[in-house]
Amino acid sequence: MSHDYQAIAAQILQNIGGTGNIRQAAHCLTRLRIALHDESKVQGEALRQVALVKGHFSNAGVF
Repeated sequence: MSHDYQAIAAQILQNIGGTGNIRQAAHCLTRLRIALHDESKVQGEALRQVALVKGHFSNAGVF
């Protein structure tokens, strides 16, 4: 199974408001944690349609 990770990353960036909306990013084994400047820029429905995105939520300022 092969994925176009650059295309997936570009789609994720587009749907979270672009690189300028990222305050901080980190990851663990199963999750990408992103602190955003403005969570209202997130296009949740479009983000859920991106390949490999299994869901999203916000907790304590980290999306």
